[in-house]
Amino acid sequence: MRFFLFVVFLVFVGCDVGLTRAQESAQADSLESEMMSSEPTEQHELLKKFVGTWKSKMGSDGPDDDSTGETIGEMKAKMLGGLWVVCEISIEMPGDETFNAVQTIGFDDKKERYVGTWVDSMTNFMWQYNGRVSKDGKRLVLTAKGPDFTSEGETATFRDSFVFKSSDTILTKSEIKNKDGEWKNLMTGEMTRVGD
Repeated sequence: MRFFLFVVFLVFVGCDVGLTRAQESAQADSLESEMMSSEPTEQHELLKKFVGTWKSKMGSDGPDDDSTGETIGEMKAKMLGGLWVVCEISIEMPGDETFNAVQTIGFDDKKERYVGTWVDSMTNFMWQYNGRVSKDGKRLVLTAKGPDFTSEGETATFRDSFVFKSSDTILTKSEIKNKDGEWKNLMTGEMTRVGD
């Protein structure tokens, strides 16, 4: 009797393991199929507008709406597989320092949202974008939550806007949402294409 129960147990466990392996295999196949089926959509066409080498001029606002001066920068952007635009940014900072950042922007067709990331040489935080484009296709707005540099230990919502004024000019704006729910300007700028 014990032997019979032991055999039944082994068969049950074997079936369960086989089922689990079959399920894992099916999930892996499904994931691989999803990954392999990613093709550029019409929304990805917008990202091609970033491609090229750009010079930028940016002016920032201080905490009391005082301008804190203008900075000069450069951005080099290229497409990755037709699905992502990868932007390498360098900005000249006061004191002969250079601020470097890498920004990625893509489109998630399941979420029907533009998504992306931002990492830079001054913080260890990875910003994660979520956004939409205006109906006329000329303004991309990305939001992200991250450390609130005006209140230590707190987080805030930030918004980056890109207005495609022409094929060679992009207007930029960065804002923070204050505690009253209003957007406060942090920085505005203009990028001019200087190369492909």
